[in-house]
Amino acid sequence: MLARLIALSLSTLPLFAQTMTVDFPDSVLTTPSGQYPIYTGGGTSVIRGQSFCPGTFTGLPTQPMVCTRVGVQLADVNGPATYAQFVVRVGTTTVPALTNTWNTNLPDQSIQVDLSNQTLTANSATNVWVEWPLNTPFLYTPGEGVVLDITSQAAVAGQYLRTAIGTGVARMVSTNYTGATTGSPSTSGGIKFRLVFEPGGFVVTSPGCPGSGNFVPAIDSIGQPTIGNSNFAVTLSDALGGTLLAILLGYPANVDIGGGCLVRCDGTVLLLMGANGSTPGTGTATFPFPIPNQAWLTGVVFDAQWAVFDPGSSSPSGIAMSSAAKMILH
Repeated sequence: MLARLIALSLSTLPLFAQTMTVDFPDSVLTTPSGQYPIYTGGGTSVIRGQSFCPGTFTGLPTQPMVCTRVGVQLADVNGPATYAQFVVRVGTTTVPALTNTWNTNLPDQSIQVDLSNQTLTANSATNVWVEWPLNTPFLYTPGEGVVLDITSQAAVAGQYLRTAIGTGVARMVSTNYTGATTGSPSTSGGIKFRLVFEPGGFVVTSPGCPGSGNFVPAIDSIGQPTIGNSNFAVTLSDALGGTLLAILLGYPANVDIGGGCLVRCDGTVLLLMGANGSTPGTGTATFPFPIPNQAWLTGVVFDAQWAVFDPGSSSPSGIAMSSAAKMILH
């Protein structure tokens, strides 16, 4: 089974020592210059803009890591602003410079942050860093670039936040976006942005959803997925006791099954087992995952999540999903 799982790996991610915050191109809280995110103007047109951090930027990690949060500098010069649309995409790219095509610049078009129909505020007339957790944290490998992609639309003409423009930050923009595949690239005018990277190993990347008794099943591990660790295992706690479980292993996914429940792993490998315990919140399980002492396994990555068959789930499917994690062999 391990050989089959290894075949699923797309990326390498050895262990890194600590959380790392990268501010591109710098961390200076400059005075707002321009409109948010790029040339929103005084109306309510849909604006799409990409800002590009090249893989040559010296502040990026020098070892592979998981990016879990993204941030920008915001100032509410004229007070909070409501956005009819505010969608953030962010991920890695191999292009050396921005092209005129959105999907070429950012191949993974998954929505990472959706603040549409919400009022945003920075609580300040001068810039502050505002961060958002990603729906699906992504793997970063040294040498890759990063693209921040924001589509926004002011709900009220003339009400928008301000941000900081980074000197020399490449951008691609459409000031009246209607779904076209292309925009207008430029070597300057992009906004400053922040990336937060987390250590490798066993990394919990997103929350689960509640089942009976409002308990949220939690994924965890026994030990770390280090090469040669014959005792490594993936565990489940806080689930409904005495029910059927499935552990999902494979590629990342983002499937909404209702009730706030998201399936974060495609379950290319899916194993059924039973939960210990007998009441809501007492259900536990352990899936042994011994790792051979083979150096070539270093960097193999699996996504993992538990599915709990629970009639009290917040999802109409009757399944409560645990928190999700990435296992990075190192």
